[in-house]
Amino acid sequence: MPAVTLALCALAPIARMTRSSMITALGSEYVKATKANGIKSSVRIYVYALQNASLPLLTVIGLVFGFLLGGNVLVEKVYSWPGVGSFAIDALVASDYCCDSRVCTDYGRTIRYFKFNYRHSIYTF
Repeated sequence: MPAVTLALCALAPIARMTRSSMITALGSEYVKATKANGIKSSVRIYVYALQNASLPLLTVIGLVFGFLLGGNVLVEKVYSWPGVGSFAIDALVASDYCCDSRVCTDYGRTIRYFKFNYRHSIYTF
């Protein structure tokens, strides 16, 4: 149940961005030219349109990952699961600022790592 909760929160912006990017990519001139050249629709969609529509999609996935880390704290508290989020809340209530600063630093490093790798993996293909 907690995994479904987190997945549903992450799925909405990804699906919305995928839809809008694919509509834009499918309406572009190069995709229309591939249709005029007689290329199959599955090749047009997966090779030409989806590849170019994935650039904004990867950016949204990086942002959603940051929201998932923050939402993880709420999900752990609601479902009473022990984890880093519950640890951070308990440390905050107990005024243990060293533990809270460590958790915030680790979250920040993780978000920065994923956003940096997503940004640079876009230009490799």
